[in-house]
Amino acid sequence: MYPVTGKVCIVTPELHLPDWSGQSGTTDRITRMVRDMGLEVHLAEVVIVDEPIVLLDENRETAFVDGLTCHRIKAGRPGNGVGLRNAPDSLHPETLEMIFQSLQILHDEERFDLFHAFSLYPGGFITGILSKAAGVPSIIAIVGDDLSRCLFSPELLGVCRSGLDNADRIVTPGLDVLTRADAMAPVKQKGRVIYGSVEVPPLAQEKRQRRKPFRVGSAGVFSRAKGLPYLLKAVAYVKAQSSLALDLAGTVTESEKDVYEEMVIRTGVGDVLTLRSPLRIEETRTWFASLDLFILPSISEDCPQVLLEAMAAGLPCVASRTGVVGEIIEDGVSGILVPFGDAMALVNALEQVISMPDGGLRFGAAARERALLFSPARESQAWQTLYSELLNS
Repeated sequence: MYPVTGKVCIVTPELHLPDWSGQSGTTDRITRMVRDMGLEVHLAEVVIVDEPIVLLDENRETAFVDGLTCHRIKAGRPGNGVGLRNAPDSLHPETLEMIFQSLQILHDEERFDLFHAFSLYPGGFITGILSKAAGVPSIIAIVGDDLSRCLFSPELLGVCRSGLDNADRIVTPGLDVLTRADAMAPVKQKGRVIYGSVEVPPLAQEKRQRRKPFRVGSAGVFSRAKGLPYLLKAVAYVKAQSSLALDLAGTVTESEKDVYEEMVIRTGVGDVLTLRSPLRIEETRTWFASLDLFILPSISEDCPQVLLEAMAAGLPCVASRTGVVGEIIEDGVSGILVPFGDAMALVNALEQVISMPDGGLRFGAAARERALLFSPARESQAWQTLYSELLNS
């Protein structure tokens, strides 16, 4: 592999402190991999604000942090703007133009050799236009629920197709996501699948013992896509026959709070349910060690990092077959896959694991072995190969 040189601009929506999952954690991990290739990396974090005045010559804060040049760029939201008609995730045209102009000014100062956007919209759409105008290559990394919210939004479909068309490479976390992206625009020939990665602890939970009650956990930002109501229905059914506790780590989104509260009342699981705050990275292994089973009941996913972390900890896992999940878990070997949106399928999987003489430890051991395939070294090599294609051509 030839060394990769150049100056790269990585464009991302507003980042939060990285946890073990989510877009912030993925962006942070991959940005550091790119930095470690020896490239000069500029991270442009775009923040949408409701301030009355945002000017192009004062909307950027720059700091040098951990070998990265980090630019925090603010873009305003017009007071009379409601976005592109009724799409809740769309931005006003003036906001999109300000993001474009801000990145154009930054490029005029730095002369980047490549743009890499961590989102299809708005980042991929805007960097696609900018990179074509500047004559430099660009990458779009499709992460999170990016594809689903664009694919099913008539308001966003056109601009997202533009981003896919303009990008030189489209990176997805699995074959399923690449296939869905290709349904939006023909991208398979320039598409690259790069799976996420996880560090497998030297000693997974080899001394895990069956507990009473049997402790089931799930984690994340609990939006509609995470399928929490189906898990609550399943727990309500199983707890009538077995001693069971449900431990949720994360936050329920504002849009889903009413549904969550109603489902807790309707299912009657409040007596076995714990909802704890999101965990820091260093807290997750202790939390995994407190569980007997991890369940990911999502109805829409890409490549969930938390599932890889649970598998690396040697924890038996049940997950909905959606997104890349079916490419991570080998059904019946390293975990159990169930149809998404099906509470009774979760019930059957839960009862299967509970009834196993070893409480699912066989699944946990196989999951840890499976997680070894998703190594940081493999992911880093894949990104270096891709960057070499674009910068050394």
